[in-house]
Amino acid sequence: MAQMLKHDLRNRPVIAVWSKSDKKEEVHPVIREKLQVELKELFENYKEIDISNFSSDDPDVLVHKNNITVIDWLLNSVFTVSKSEILIENDSTVNDIFLNYKNT
Repeated sequence: MAQMLKHDLRNRPVIAVWSKSDKKEEVHPVIREKLQVELKELFENYKEIDISNFSSDDPDVLVHKNNITVIDWLLNSVFTVSKSEILIENDSTVNDIFLNYKNT
């Protein structure tokens, strides 16, 4: 499945979510470590996150918080803002009253 994802990834971020991280320790350590190593080797823009929706207080709140954490990371990874300034140099705009209008 990871190979298929990598084939058409086009530099998009990849996040591996251990959605039952409270049960993660039950997975054999060799399997867990092998997965982590292979995913890091396959994907450049890769992150791993542990979430658990097991909560004795209010599981719904924890579910929403965990989902927002995942979405927040993905959106921040995809939509990075460039702070470079765009300069347009064109001599033909010198006499253009619309392009040169300054509200004073």
